[in-house]
Amino acid sequence: MPVVALMARRFPAAYQRADLPPVTAGARATPAERRGWLSNGLIRRAYLGGAADTLAAYAAAVKRYGVPLGPPKATAGAGVSQAFANVVLTKPAPGASVRAAAVTPIALAAGALSLPSVARVPQIPPALPDVQSLGTPGPTSAEPFALTLGAALTLYAGVIVIVGSGRRRRREAGR
Repeated sequence: MPVVALMARRFPAAYQRADLPPVTAGARATPAERRGWLSNGLIRRAYLGGAADTLAAYAAAVKRYGVPLGPPKATAGAGVSQAFANVVLTKPAPGASVRAAAVTPIALAAGALSLPSVARVPQIPPALPDVQSLGTPGPTSAEPFALTLGAALTLYAGVIVIVGSGRRRRREAGR
């Protein structure tokens, strides 16, 4: 869901209060201009999923994160953020990795998203399986594995001996 684009368009005051990166040119930007906004190397790499900057990787990223909505913006603490239609990717500080910014609480507070009332009610988690009904745990051992492996190797060696002796007999019969 393009929650970031929706917030920027329908709730601009809440979007700005949250100090999210600017949205530029809206729907008028061309795909080439939007790709040009991927100017921060770390954010571009995260956006493209670590892939090389190709048309196919860009198309996959647009499906996953939505189109870029503007260029990266420097944030407090020497970080960088960039808005995409579905997510805001941010690198909070030098040396930190790129992550998605938490925009859902902001969208909920602004009224851009709403949760059904049944989703807000605490629910009892499903019961865990009754461990006692499974019986008492038996001791584990590598013995069954070792016996099976030994039998398989013995069988394999027997097949090799039989095939080898058959070839030797054919060679001797041919002489």
